Amino acid sequence: MTDNQRLHIRDVTVVDPGATTSVLHHRDILIEGQRIHRIAAAGQTPPGAAGRVIDGAGMLAMPGLINAHAHSPMVLFRGVAEDVPVEEI
Repeated sequence: MTDNQRLHIRDVTVVDPGATTSVLHHRDILIEGQRIHRIAAAGQTPPGAAGRVIDGAGMLAMPGLINAHAHSPMVLFRGVAEDVPVEEI
């Protein structure tokens, strides 16, 4: 993998949604391509490990939020009564 395909986010706060969600302060994130390769304590990622460096001080890295609980069941009702006006149901 070339350095241009690597991104280093330095000194960021990370929300880890593992078995028990935890907040990790002062972390470095190394991303290779489309995947997180490593999360380590700030300063442990060697300089020059990535083609692009972002200063993450004061920022938060966390997984995307998905509202699956409210919308997933609606998939079951697709195609049911689409030709009937809402007022008549």
